This record gives sequence, C-alpha cells and structure tokens, in this order.
Amino acid sequence: MKNLILLFSLCFSISTLAQPMGRVEVVADPRLEKMEQSFIKNSKRDQENDGFRIQVAQSNERAGILKMQADLTKKYPQIKWYVEFQQPYFRLRGGDFRNRFEALSSVALLKKEFPQAYLVADRVDLLLDPEKVDELRNPDNDDDD
Repeated sequence: MKNLILLFSLCFSISTLAQPMGRVEVVADPRLEKMEQSFIKNSKRDQENDGFRIQVAQSNERAGILKMQADLTKKYPQIKWYVEFQQPYFRLRGGDFRNRFEALSSVALLKKEFPQAYLVADRVDLLLDPEKVDELRNPDNDDDD
C-alpha cells in the first residue's frame, strides 16, 4: 500500500511539472537588433579589397556631381555610385569590380554615354552574400560535415 501511494504521488508530481504544449514567444531587447546590424556593418568593412571602379565624371561643382549621381542611380540601378572628394575635385565613380574582366561590359556600356569614362583602381566593397550574413548571425552553425 505504501508503494502504491508513493507511485501515485510520484506520477502526480511529474504530471504537474510538465509544461503544457503551446507557443513560445521570445521578447528581446531592441538593442540586440542594433548590435547585430552594427556587427554585420563592421564585418562588411573586412570585405573591402583592391578592385576597380569606373570614373565617369570629375568636377569642382558638388551639386552637378550629386545630380549626375542621382540620374545615373535611376538609369543604372545595378551599379552602385560613389562621390569621392579629392581636393579640388569631386569624382563620380561606379561599381565594385574585383578585377578588370568583371568591369569590361560596364565600361563599354558607360562609354556610349560618357566617352571620357575610364577604369580606376580603388578599394571596393565586396558585399556580403546572404549565406555569409547567416554565418555572421549564427557563428556556432558549422556546416563542415
């Protein structure tokens, strides 16, 4: 009888400790999202390498270069456009090419509209692809099976 009471109380206590099935909601501090974005942005800096850009214009008038940048961004959205200042000129450069070969088709396209366009060596941003962003978010995930 003692064993029966002990067994019954043990089963009852285990069933009361079990959690009900349901949904788990994680409430995270919004600063964690900002910290994650900052980490990804800082990791992106490590992705800068020697490469090439296409210079299409150079002027000492900032407003003209910024207008040209806006126009080219609309016309060629696949190319990222940069305004760089090196005294006394503002330079408008486009693209993030790892080597000359990658830039050839874009140079040919832009030379039709800007005959003075030419390729320049520069530090370029090699953007993170989605897989690398996931690696940054989950460094413990090792898929080296």
